[in-house]
Amino acid sequence: MTTPWPSLFDECHPEPPASEAAIARLLHDVSRPLTGAEIADILARQTNPFAAGSPLHDRFHKVDPAPWKLPTQSPPESYLSFLRYSNGGSFRTGGHWFDPIFRSFQVREYLLAYHIPEYLPQTLPFAFDGSGTFYLFDMRRPAIDGEFPILLVHAGNLDFDDALLVGETFVEACSNRRRKAL
Repeated sequence: MTTPWPSLFDECHPEPPASEAAIARLLHDVSRPLTGAEIADILARQTNPFAAGSPLHDRFHKVDPAPWKLPTQSPPESYLSFLRYSNGGSFRTGGHWFDPIFRSFQVREYLLAYHIPEYLPQTLPFAFDGSGTFYLFDMRRPAIDGEFPILLVHAGNLDFDDALLVGETFVEACSNRRRKAL
């Protein structure tokens, strides 16, 4: 069954569809171990935010990405189906904004840039809400009928304790019109 994507949303601003090659690249990139260049880049981007002489300066330490475990499962077919409809874009359902849904080639970029494997291991970001809050697939447990729960977590507080469950499936999260505050 094909999901009628536009009918799930109150507002749609789709992008052109992802090609099968782009989806294959996403599937490859999701669980591909970090390269030496990616590790070096992540380490190089981290700087001590505390001035010399600050009591916190000596307590700063860089996050080591080398031991990160990336998601080992593929995103659900419903999400891949969505990418075949729109590779990114901005969408709204009730109070839920998906703004933007990341393009297929951006998923790994967000995963690494925000150090998500450090703070929310086995999750995969796929969108923001327009206000600095991630939508992520919670892939810590095996998929149920090929689907993963969807969490909403603020980028400034990447912690499972503060995550909000917005749907048991990608389609449920897209069609959920109830908005809860974090």
